[in-house]
Amino acid sequence: MGETGTGEADGTDSWYDNPAALRFMQRREVVLSQTQLLGDSSLPFGAVAAGIPTFGRGAFGFSLTQFGNSFYREREIVVAHAFAPAPSMAVGAAVTGSFLDVARYGGASVWSVDAGVLARPNPYVSLGFAVKRLNNPGLPGAREGLPSITRAGIALTPLRRTAVTVDLVKSRERPFDNRFGCEAALAAGFFLRVGVESRPARYSLGMGVRSSFGRIDYAFLTHPFLGDQHHVSLSFDWGNPRFP
Repeated sequence: MGETGTGEADGTDSWYDNPAALRFMQRREVVLSQTQLLGDSSLPFGAVAAGIPTFGRGAFGFSLTQFGNSFYREREIVVAHAFAPAPSMAVGAAVTGSFLDVARYGGASVWSVDAGVLARPNPYVSLGFAVKRLNNPGLPGAREGLPSITRAGIALTPLRRTAVTVDLVKSRERPFDNRFGCEAALAAGFFLRVGVESRPARYSLGMGVRSSFGRIDYAFLTHPFLGDQHHVSLSFDWGNPRFP
């Protein structure tokens, strides 16, 4: 859906963009995903993430990602938490440890902090705002730290089986990136998705199948200059529906 997740109250799928989304999870969930960045077989990217809502203590999220090969490898570990200062509002934060390992050159690590808020004034609208790398972390030997990324988003449910999402994304010294996504349920448990991004100009198409135990999702992403990308994820959820 065009990498739009800032305004979505969709738990494990969207807390990478806005950690406050964890608060609206109803069931425990584990997600496994795999892709090859830019369609290059030498650039595998895998991730496992979990979301755990609780009664009275908010919701917790954990993820581990790995990208690269034996010559160049990046790993990230994320721990997140979200709570509800009001019934229709959530506040969340995430701490990310990023680790780089380059053959014959050694490695480096850096820690960053993300924060976000999410509000649902009614069941059909949710609004989100988040900042990634809020602390502007510095890399060893680099003159400048990693740039923070500011995001604002809205998610609408104009029809019972349709969702529309819009994000504005701004990184330091770069123009705004406009993103749009749409999801439609064509049948019970079967979804089609489309998304568009402006920087770089690319689009995405996807589909998902949901059952009583979880979901299987597939996405296809284009790139104006580099290879196209396929992304597959498998999620499992369990437990009684709950709101933390």
